[in-house]
Amino acid sequence: MSLLKQLSFAGGKVVTLSEDVVAYASGSGVCIVTLSTGAMAFHEGRAIKDSEGNAASEFLGGVSALASCRATSMIAVAPRSIGPSISVYDYPSLDHMYSLEGGAKLDFADIAFSSDGARVAAISKLPDFFL
Repeated sequence: MSLLKQLSFAGGKVVTLSEDVVAYASGSGVCIVTLSTGAMAFHEGRAIKDSEGNAASEFLGGVSALASCRATSMIAVAPRSIGPSISVYDYPSLDHMYSLEGGAKLDFADIAFSSDGARVAAISKLPDFFL
């Protein structure tokens, strides 16, 4: 018996990107796994930068919230940071589509897309609990 692949999964939220692909937060980013083949890709979490290339928020490492929308093939990721932004990516290209700023002082507890993908809702963690 030999170890073929190690998948780090801390027991958090798993989202579906397609019928055969799931994603979950792992360490400092998001693991994307194709179920039929076992292929895994890792999308590194990073601080969002402003137009001058400066960090827009202090990145603390890791992902605090994750959501997907099958209607629009998008995935939303909120990094653990002070003054975090929610980054929305197109799937499967993982092109950065847009950032949603404000709404939390520290972390987001959860993110959700509306059923048609036109809206994103998020709830923040301590100390503010904004929706």
